Amino acid sequence: MQSTNRIKHSRIRDVLGKTALVVLGIFLAVVLLELAAGQLLDPPYQTANGRFGVECDRLVGWRGIPHMAKTMDTEGHTHQVVLNSRGMHDGEPAFEKAEGVFRVLVIGDSFIEAEQVDEQETSHQVLEDVLNSRMPPGRRVEVISAGVGGWGPAQELMYYRSEGRRYQPDVVVATWFPGNDLLDNLPDSLRTGREGINRYAPYFVICDGRFDPRPWFSVPGLQPTWDECPAGKRLLGHVLSWLYAHSRVYQRVDPVFAEARQRIKYQPMAAPWLKTKTGDEVLNYAYALNVHIYARLAQEVSETGAEIVFVLVPPREAVSKEANPDLADLSVVDEADLGDVDPTLPHRTMAEMMQTHQLAVLDLQPYFVDHVKAGNEVPYGTVHDFHWNVRGNQLAAQVIAEWLIDQGIGSAE
Repeated sequence: MQSTNRIKHSRIRDVLGKTALVVLGIFLAVVLLELAAGQLLDPPYQTANGRFGVECDRLVGWRGIPHMAKTMDTEGHTHQVVLNSRGMHDGEPAFEKAEGVFRVLVIGDSFIEAEQVDEQETSHQVLEDVLNSRMPPGRRVEVISAGVGGWGPAQELMYYRSEGRRYQPDVVVATWFPGNDLLDNLPDSLRTGREGINRYAPYFVICDGRFDPRPWFSVPGLQPTWDECPAGKRLLGHVLSWLYAHSRVYQRVDPVFAEARQRIKYQPMAAPWLKTKTGDEVLNYAYALNVHIYARLAQEVSETGAEIVFVLVPPREAVSKEANPDLADLSVVDEADLGDVDPTLPHRTMAEMMQTHQLAVLDLQPYFVDHVKAGNEVPYGTVHDFHWNVRGNQLAAQVIAEWLIDQGIGSAE
């Protein structure tokens, strides 16, 4: 009997030993493959081709490449754009705040990044100049820009948590653009750049009617969730996200997973945020998710003693349509559906929902519409670019500055 047990134990040790060798062999093979890939392959998520290059960032998905400089030509406006050490189109602000300085942190997407204009012409720099011109002696305003093309509300919250709060802002200005922030904020954070490069960002979900303030990570091979929130899937997403950020091999097989990825979309795709009647479940979810994320951001900002305002950025098409109701060319919607377009709908919807959370909201659309109706220079690009031009950046900054001053934010005490 003892002899039989010894034989069984010997066989078990033999099997375990062989299994350990196989596992060790696989591990060493993967390590060698990773070392080789690191030497031979460039990161697929970093490029300087096209317009601005971006680099992968696990916590915010992507951001500008530090110190990148490029000459831009936006509809005849040629200028040099230089990013700072944090990958932002701004100067080089220090995290430490000097005595007597009042800080405003502006977070947003490509409208705040403003690669279409020189840094001195961006809305954040004009905002700083206007506020400083109104400050009493001994007071100075610093406006810090945190704008990256393609960022949505989820990334704004993640940025504030991981970096933005370190600047010790007195006021946070978070900008919202319905043209893409609704879709960008859905739990499908894959972004394919102009060069076909996949980038992933954390996202948030509403589980069983309750907002989950913890980030979920979208990664190759793992379908995002939005109506079911299993804890195991969340943990797996965290692990694979870390692996994707460090594994050159995993990054290279990403296109295989991306082909099979199921995208979460609302129907119809022809700018449903401008439709008066869509009845779309996913669109309604997108609105609710935006508001929950902003309510959470406001809570975390207030915990530091700072204030926050949410600025609604109007799409060029919505401004044009409201300023000229007879406009027959609204490229973001089907021609047959022009009669069903309400250019004020997205901002009204968002503002009403945010007011239920007592969030301060500044809607730029009425100011931009009045500006266009008065026959002034169009504040947007007119041919291929829908962003603010020099005049648009000035107008946005002036309106925000006046609103902050009227609210008594930043005044000397």
